Amino acid sequence: MSLSFKLYLITDRKAIPDQTLVLEEALNSGVKAVQLREKDLSGRELLHLGKKIRSLTRNHQAQFFFNERLDLALSTEADGIHCPEEGLPVAQIRERFPKVAIGKSVHSLRKALEAEKDGADFVTFSPIFSTPSKEGILEPQGLEQLALVASSLKIPVFALGGITPERAKECVKHGAHGVAVISAILKSNDVPRTVSQFEEALGGL
Repeated sequence: MSLSFKLYLITDRKAIPDQTLVLEEALNSGVKAVQLREKDLSGRELLHLGKKIRSLTRNHQAQFFFNERLDLALSTEADGIHCPEEGLPVAQIRERFPKVAIGKSVHSLRKALEAEKDGADFVTFSPIFSTPSKEGILEPQGLEQLALVASSLKIPVFALGGITPERAKECVKHGAHGVAVISAILKSNDVPRTVSQFEEALGGL
């Protein structure tokens, strides 16, 4: 799979009351990929939200990824699935669904190499910087570790965790194909401006 995006927006409805409006604004501003990740919702709720986001992304010619739930990814005609580090085995998904795009979350070089070997199309490597969502769970990996992972893989590596437009530029300098973000866009007071800043830092969206 040839990735057509560098900025990977991950949902978090807890970050902002009406997330759908922000997602639409981000897509209008040029964001080309969205991952639906709402771990506490029921299957029915996820399906409803997934259909809504699938419609939004399709209207903007953007790619749509479903976190973890392969069944719902297929039901909503998502472009792909994103697997947590200890989630569904990439190799099994690739064997049964050869055309489905697969992203994989990893937190070490070993897991990144394993994901590539199993057939993942790309990985998100995290957390690069300190971030509230991983505080007390995972220590920041840092830019040097990002550089090591990026240089060791042939598939694209997305930096995740505490990413801002300024930090995105540093991530690219250290080998990242792009960045994955949540609050930087969802909590932005000026979404078009923030997306524009990421576009400049990444050399495209």
